[in-house]
Amino acid sequence: MLSNREILETIRMVQEENLDIRTITMGISLRDCGHEDIKETRRRIYAKITSRAARLVEVGEEPEREYGIPIVNKRISVTPIALVGEACQADDYTELALALDEAHLRIAGFCVCVYVASSNRRRASRASLRFALAHTRCRTTDKQKAKGVRPS
Repeated sequence: MLSNREILETIRMVQEENLDIRTITMGISLRDCGHEDIKETRRRIYAKITSRAARLVEVGEEPEREYGIPIVNKRISVTPIALVGEACQADDYTELALALDEAHLRIAGFCVCVYVASSNRRRASRASLRFALAHTRCRTTDKQKAKGVRPS
């Protein structure tokens, strides 16, 4: 819990030093969403994100209104999809990228980023990445490891 002194100091920094709070992030574990059927995994991912983060933007705007502190981005961080997809009997994780994209559309105002996995166990996610980046609103966050992948 923040003390009154900490809140007032933050407000002073916002007003006098043009401080802005750029981003708030909600973490959601998707480890329990994995299933051997990729369509079921997709359904679980979408359901969990949209239920847990339904009020993310609204809650993120409360401090803006209450304290006058600008929060520019509201985002969600999830378990790497390659880990969730390991339970699936699938070589292509595009369905899972589409679940993230659909959740993004449902909860307008949060951004989706994709971390490019580098281990051999995650080849399916890397192979799906090119299609996902071209056909969804996902963006890669690791350009070094995404060589040859063109973010859309």
